[in-house]
Amino acid sequence: MKLQQKLTKGLFLLAAPIFAGSTFNVTPTLAATFASSSSTANLFNFSQTPLSGSLSVDADAQGMSLDGFDPGSMVDDGDSVSSNAGSGSIFASADVSAALIFDDDPAEAFNSTLSIVGGDSREYIFSAQSDAEVVGNFFLDTASLFSFEFVVSSLLDTEIDNPLSETVSASANISFAIFGGTSQSNQTLLDTFSLSAFLQSQGPDVGTTLQQSSNNFNLTEFEAIEDFGDSQLEESITFFAGGSYQRNFDANSYITVVEVKNNKAAAAVPEPFEPSIVLSLLLTGGAIGMRSKLKSQKV
Repeated sequence: MKLQQKLTKGLFLLAAPIFAGSTFNVTPTLAATFASSSSTANLFNFSQTPLSGSLSVDADAQGMSLDGFDPGSMVDDGDSVSSNAGSGSIFASADVSAALIFDDDPAEAFNSTLSIVGGDSREYIFSAQSDAEVVGNFFLDTASLFSFEFVVSSLLDTEIDNPLSETVSASANISFAIFGGTSQSNQTLLDTFSLSAFLQSQGPDVGTTLQQSSNNFNLTEFEAIEDFGDSQLEESITFFAGGSYQRNFDANSYITVVEVKNNKAAAAVPEPFEPSIVLSLLLTGGAIGMRSKLKSQKV
């Protein structure tokens, strides 16, 4: 029951930033090109209390346009960071938030990422990338089972009006890595798990890919909805997964749990973006200011 509640909460939080509007409040129906990629991850019910933990967030929005430029903006608010760049009806935005709740028992960690781009103009290239990482460090002084539960979800959308002159892409990746050893400074990689998805208007769509190195990751909930459309003008991928990680360890074992998330979105007109146009943008000052921010926190 609790896992199902986490799944519902994760999907709601995933969709909220897109439907509520990003910094520019531009809806995809108003854009000649539009691409978005968002993800959430929730780790909870850890069997042991962590020794320490850390998180990092990174947001980057950038682009070039013939319609003038805005220097871009950066907002850093505690455990969240956002990067924005815009020029008239062209925009790119990346937003990340993360939280460690390691003081509670059981411990919990959450993060969300959003990358969104769109526009209706002449020649332009815009991209947005958002990244988040959560690290938890644990120690087992007796032989026991180490476990935790997780819920992850992603939503990708792409839209274009003219496939001959416009191109968009969106990608998402959520990965787990478990390290362990008798020394905190000398641990080896034990188990991995990843979910990824990719959309592009030009060329084949990769769709959703699931990879795991062992059965220590057990999925109890998984669904992937892929809609590539007949005309490829509008495409989307939605996936969510819930499950647990379990592994038996000997006494005096150090364990490190790493969860990494990456979301990218890009749009360009025309496709391919001619080198002469890029050179013209740079020479005439038509390049959107590139802004990025990396924030780290340890607990």
